[in-house]
Amino acid sequence: AFGPWTGFLYSWIGTLVSSVVGFWLGRQFGAGVLRDFAGEGVNRFMRLIGRNGLTASLIVRLVPSAPF
Repeated sequence: AFGPWTGFLYSWIGTLVSSVVGFWLGRQFGAGVLRDFAGEGVNRFMRLIGRNGLTASLIVRLVPSAPF
């Protein structure tokens, strides 16, 4: 609709803004709110991610839709 270069630029800017907003929301409200309201299963999962951060990051990066 916008042409290849303008469309690429709009898409790139939208992805960046979405990433920044998601990161900010996660940093502000993520762990504390999740820890307070989640059940034991989610808390166990968060501890597992904390111990195996590299593996968790690798798995999320390999799943194409997970970061978004």
